[in-house]
Amino acid sequence: MEHLIGFFGNYSSQIIYPLSFFVLFLCGLGTPLPEDFVLLTIGYFIHTGDLQIIPSLIVAYSGVLTGDSTLYFIGRTWGTSLLKVKVFNKIFPQKKIDVIKEYFESYGSITVFVARYIAGVRSVTAVTAGIVKFSYVKYITVDSIGAVIFVPLLIYLGYFFGENIDLIARKVKEFELYIGIIGILVILSLIYYSVKKNKKQ
Repeated sequence: MEHLIGFFGNYSSQIIYPLSFFVLFLCGLGTPLPEDFVLLTIGYFIHTGDLQIIPSLIVAYSGVLTGDSTLYFIGRTWGTSLLKVKVFNKIFPQKKIDVIKEYFESYGSITVFVARYIAGVRSVTAVTAGIVKFSYVKYITVDSIGAVIFVPLLIYLGYFFGENIDLIARKVKEFELYIGIIGILVILSLIYYSVKKNKKQ
């Protein structure tokens, strides 16, 4: 947290807004940047009076969704071509892709929603949704609903607990670990049920 606060603190509020958007955009692309810590940092600077709440929420929300959407369209645009490459085709033959497509048709929305709260899984889900041509309208709608909860909550925590930002960051990480485990179990259960249903058919 200290590094992020120090990094953002080097700039004026006029710079922090677009910088926040860009960093959150990179987080959405699956780079090893902690999206949760960036949002807490934005909340911290609202706490210190350097940023305003409404512009910060708009910038953060837009950055998160833009990153997620970019990954989706990368998968939708180049995913099929990539899977034709011999190495990838062996790992993901058309039969597997068809199974994944059927899975997304049945459980795509709940998977996207749950994945929004799991770092790493979120990025993979976005690309996969694009590859199997899962409806973008459905994808961005569900992702937006998830972000409406996720983004303001973390910004609020950073704002409210600004004086104890390092402590709240540790608590958030611990909580996200539990949420991640539960979320992965939910997705694995859905995958198991989907595979079992396909075998019966």
